[in-house]
Parts: sequence; C-alpha cells; structure tokens
Amino acid sequence: MDFIKFIRSLEEFLYEVLTWILFYPRTLWLVALHPIQSLQYSLAEQQDPVEEQYADRVSPPLCLMLTLVIAHMVELAAHIKGVQDVSGPLSIVTGSQQNLLILRSVVYALFPLMFAAEEVRRSGQPLNRTTLRAPFFGQCYLASLFTVFISAAGILAQEPSGEMRGVGFAIFLPATLWYAVIQIRWFRLSYGLTWLRATVTVLVALGKAVAVIFLGALLVGLAA
Repeated sequence: MDFIKFIRSLEEFLYEVLTWILFYPRTLWLVALHPIQSLQYSLAEQQDPVEEQYADRVSPPLCLMLTLVIAHMVELAAHIKGVQDVSGPLSIVTGSQQNLLILRSVVYALFPLMFAAEEVRRSGQPLNRTTLRAPFFGQCYLASLFTVFISAAGILAQEPSGEMRGVGFAIFLPATLWYAVIQIRWFRLSYGLTWLRATVTVLVALGKAVAVIFLGALLVGLAA
C-alpha cells in the first residue's frame, strides 16, 4: 500500500515538473506583455482554493525560483566565477551551489517582500503573514522577469570583453527603469496615489531592499 502511494506521489511530481516546461515560459511571456494584469491575476488567484490556484500558470514564488535556477545554470555553463570562490564566513553560505542558490533566492525575494509590505501599509491593513501573502505572491511575478534581465546583465558584466560589459550595463538600466515604472503604475492604480507619492513609495521600497542587502554584506565583511 505504501509502495502504491509512493508511485502515485512520484507520478504527481513528474507531471508537475513536466508542466513547468509549458507554463514557465508562458508565465514569463504574460508578465512581460501584461505586468499589471499579472499582478491582478495573482491577487484574484489568492481568493481561490489552494488546489485551484494558478492552474494555467506557474505560481509566482515558483516562477522566481525557476528563474534563479536557470540563471544559475547559465552562469555555470558560461564558467562565470561567482561569490562561491570567496573565503571566510561567506564561504559557509556559498560553499556549495545549493547554498549559493538559496542565498540568491533570499536576495532577489527581498524586492517583492519590501513592495508587498508597502502594499499592505497602503491598504491600511495590519502587517502580518496573512495580509502579506497575496501581495508578495503577485510581486514575485514582476521580480521574476526583473531577475531574468538582471541576471543576464550580471553574467555579461563579468565577461572580459569591454563590449559585453557595456551590453550588460545597457540591459541593467532599462530593466531597472521598467521595474520601477511598473511599480509606480501599480501603486497609482491600486491605491490611488499621485505620481509623486507613488514614485516615493517605490523608491522607499527599493531603498529598503538594497539597504538590507548592503547591511547583510557589510556584516559578513566585518566578520571576515
């Protein structure tokens, strides 16, 4: 009986993984074409029963994780030396590819986390795990596409060719601008903010995420 349950669980796992081949690129494509609608879609899906959520797309956190895994695999294939080559306290985290991937997941997830916290604040709700969940999931969609371009820019920036580094920088700026503009539009549409207040809100969220990343790096550096 336990063996039958194991086989069925394996079947479900295999089916789920194979569906990613179809729904992951579809999800990213829809986010690229309709970023605001993708945020609205995620909020609507959060109202459905768990087993019925995101039936025609990859769930937002999974989309972000898959993006980071693919970016990491591309980096390895390109023989890019990353922070896994460092020594000292940071090597505890980056001493293996799995730990490095977890670190990157946390770093990139800080952006949807900070924007989700701003959404909860603007909605007038108390900040807790329940109120944070829906906006965080939606924000992971935007972060996924943002991660695609930032990862590509980071890989190119590590190339020895000056031209390739220039291309990486050229990708980074428009990607960051796109991310900020979409966030501004979202806060204006969803919370009725003026352009100025929406812009300040977005800059604050971005600043908080960058500050946490910088503080973490600083603490590790001091401990080295």
